Amino acid sequence: MDREQVVVLAGIALCVAAAAYVSVSTRQIASRSHRASMLSPSSLGDACKELAQRFLTLSGLRTRSQTMRRKSDTLRQFPEMLDVLTLGLSAGLSFDASLELYCRRSETELARLFSAAQQSWRMGMLSRDEA
Repeated sequence: MDREQVVVLAGIALCVAAAAYVSVSTRQIASRSHRASMLSPSSLGDACKELAQRFLTLSGLRTRSQTMRRKSDTLRQFPEMLDVLTLGLSAGLSFDASLELYCRRSETELARLFSAAQQSWRMGMLSRDEA
């Protein structure tokens, strides 16, 4: 488990524990007004909202990080794909056959993306331009 997941899980656990504490001890706190003001449901609600915002921020950062990593990985794999396509085309294969050769032989993210695009246009779900 990475650091972001630990922080998110800890925040959720804290929020759940605080809500459980408030719901269990509401009866006891109601008789003591000074304690009731310290642990009011509105202040816990604000804390839960803040934790939810932090969770959304962390998940957004994680998504952005994954997207950037995916882009850099595909850019690094692009020259190999061009080499295989060039060799296939110079050997007399069509573009589709050369691309399929690359997708079958390579186990990279770029190969998986091109394979999915090929499958989409072969099944008629998308045109080549859309894929």
